[in-house]
Amino acid sequence: MNEKDEELDVTGVASSTQLDELYRSIGIYIFEFSRLDDTLKCAASSLLGLSDEQYDGIMPAIDFVTACNLCKAQIIALLPDDKATAEALDLLNKCLKTNEDRNRVAHGFWFSASRSFASIHSSRTSFKQGLYFREPGELTRKATEIRSLRESIWRDIVERADRLQSDNRA
Repeated sequence: MNEKDEELDVTGVASSTQLDELYRSIGIYIFEFSRLDDTLKCAASSLLGLSDEQYDGIMPAIDFVTACNLCKAQIIALLPDDKATAEALDLLNKCLKTNEDRNRVAHGFWFSASRSFASIHSSRTSFKQGLYFREPGELTRKATEIRSLRESIWRDIVERADRLQSDNRA
């Protein structure tokens, strides 16, 4: 890590108000990510046409990345190659990028930086260390983006898959 190392103070002491804001923003982020995870599992279930019993037996064993990739494979296999399908695949790629941030939130080393907090995280794929979430309010903004992404997944994938399943039963 070399970007602006001189501004980092990993030994700094934060006020209780600053810590409360950090805990709050991490909580909001993880809350929204958890809801996105559940929505992706609903999307996968809808695309597969699973019953509630099948959902209960299968989805708890599927992680976030697997749910994304399962959705992508089913969308490619079942839906027409059109603009809406391309947009749905783009949403799932955004979910995969969001998961990278979730790893940085959940597994990073958090410390007090010059103006707020930051997370140092080492990638398991590139083995490079990076500094993340340095801007005040960044996690809360990202949580809002996750909420919007979740709503789009529901509207553009889950509801579309449900209509497709309904049409196939008719």
